[in-house]
Amino acid sequence: LVPLFLISNTGVAYELPLAPIENGEYRLSATGAFDKILTGHIVFDKKVDSVSGGKQLVRIELKLDHSETTIGHSMGFLLAKHADDPNDLKGNYEVSAKAARLSANSEGAFGYADINALGEQPFFADYGFVHISAIDDKLLHGDLNMTLGNFEGQIIEISGSFIATRSK
Repeated sequence: LVPLFLISNTGVAYELPLAPIENGEYRLSATGAFDKILTGHIVFDKKVDSVSGGKQLVRIELKLDHSETTIGHSMGFLLAKHADDPNDLKGNYEVSAKAARLSANSEGAFGYADINALGEQPFFADYGFVHISAIDDKLLHGDLNMTLGNFEGQIIEISGSFIATRSK
């Protein structure tokens, strides 16, 4: 009984492993102006447009909405890529100034976040990426690492993983 007491009071912190992410969910770690774990539901839409030169511009929209167990927030990401095959969408989508303008032919990533606890000012992606590791007709697997800022100078960094389901 005494050895158990000595071992159990060592002061070493142990963290329990996180549960795996289910289809239609995300888990993001936010730091900076806001230090929290953000979880919720995520869906995606895919749109394919023809552009000159025989290539196609594929756009993927990710919509994230908070779960009941986390602080109120919503986020969205628009990813765009020129592709010969509209089903070959794996890879990194970098935040760029061109993507921020949302022009018809721009490639990259654009993102925004509204965090209720930080007021009315939305946050917009400054730099970072969204990585797609797998995609089919129903699911999109990926992760992201992004820095977002607002017009008041607040900055948040978010990173984590998601498994988006196709919106209905």
